[in-house]
Amino acid sequence: MPRPESLTPMLVAELVGGIYEAALDPQLWRQFVERIEGIYPDLTITLFSHETVETATELNIVVNYPDAALRDYAAHYFSKSPFVDFVPRNQVGLPTRTETIISERELFQTEYYNDFIRPHRLGRHGTGMVLERGPEGWASLSFADHEDDEVRREHQMLLLELLAPHLRRAFKLRRSLIEARSAAEAPQLVFDGWVHAAFVLDRDGRVARMNRRAEALIARGDGLSLNRLGKPRSFDDKCSRVLDEALP
Repeated sequence: MPRPESLTPMLVAELVGGIYEAALDPQLWRQFVERIEGIYPDLTITLFSHETVETATELNIVVNYPDAALRDYAAHYFSKSPFVDFVPRNQVGLPTRTETIISERELFQTEYYNDFIRPHRLGRHGTGMVLERGPEGWASLSFADHEDDEVRREHQMLLLELLAPHLRRAFKLRRSLIEARSAAEAPQLVFDGWVHAAFVLDRDGRVARMNRRAEALIARGDGLSLNRLGKPRSFDDKCSRVLDEALP
C-alpha cells in the first residue's frame, strides 16, 4: 500500500487554510477532500452532512466511493450502519478507529458488512470523526482502507488530531453563516408568498426589491417594465401618467 505523504508544517498549514476557505465557500470542500486523498492514494473518503436542509448537499462529498454503493447507502444501509448508530455517543472532534466502535467479529455478523461492504468491495479499516452534532443533524469525515496498515492508519489519526480543532471551528462558522443567511432571507420569503405582484421603491421611485410575481410580470413584458433608471413604466401612456403622479 502506498506510503502517506509526510505531515510537514507546510502541508498542515495548506490543509488548515483550505478548511477555513471552505467554511466560507462550500464549493471548496471537494478540493480539501481531494487533497487528503493525495496524501493517502486510493483512500476512500466521505465527508457527509446528514441534515434535512438544502445546504447539506454542499457536504456530500466522496472520493474512491462507487456510485452504486452510494446509492445503496442512501436508500437502505445508512439506517443499518453500526458506525452511524455510534454517532450520538461519539465525542465531537475526537478521531476514532472503526474497531473501537465494533469488533471485526461483530461486524462480520451484520447485514451492513455482508450485504453492503462486501458486495461493493469497500474497505473496512477506517478512521474518522464527528465534525458537528446538533438539532439540525450531524456531519462526519471518514477514511477507509482495504488493508489494516498500521503506519498509514496511525498517520491518519495524527492528521485528524491536527485538523480537528480547525474543522470544529469551521463548522461553527458554517452554521453561523447559514443562520445569518436564513434570517436575512426570511422577509423575502414572506414577500414572495404574496398572491399579488409587489414592488418596494426607494425615495427616488426606483425599484429596490420585488417579489417573484412582480419579477414574472416584468419578465413577461405584460404591460409593465422598468426604465433605464429602474423605475416602473407602463406600455400604456395613461397608466404611465398615473405612475408618474403616484411615484416620487
